[in-house]
Amino acid sequence: VPTIQNPTTATMSAQRRLALLAVAKRHDLTVIEDDPYWLLAGDAAPPLAASVAEHVEGLVGRDAASASASHFGMLHQHIAMPPAGLTLDEVVRDLLRPLLKEWLDTHLPDIVQATVQQEVERIARRNVR
Repeated sequence: VPTIQNPTTATMSAQRRLALLAVAKRHDLTVIEDDPYWLLAGDAAPPLAASVAEHVEGLVGRDAASASASHFGMLHQHIAMPPAGLTLDEVVRDLLRPLLKEWLDTHLPDIVQATVQQEVERIARRNVR
């Protein structure tokens, strides 16, 4: 996936794409290209299959790629994307922090009360003997 590669979101430069194509031509190889996200990245080079038909095969047709990219583009407009450079762990932690706080605010007092009550009863039983 040369454009918005998963999970790094890296995009291969036009120069690197052409170098890959030159190696394929030199060794008479076929490049199988899966570039469904190129329409989402406005500054990305077009897929190799769009510029050079020989030595390049796309995994999906141009119409299917355009349709899926369009739908992902619409979805992207409605999703708040995390700042660049964050790891998945950091994103998940930031998403879970308010949920955990809410859960703790709701349940922790009852948990503490029940635990203290059990401990008081345990100590009281020990002192009765």
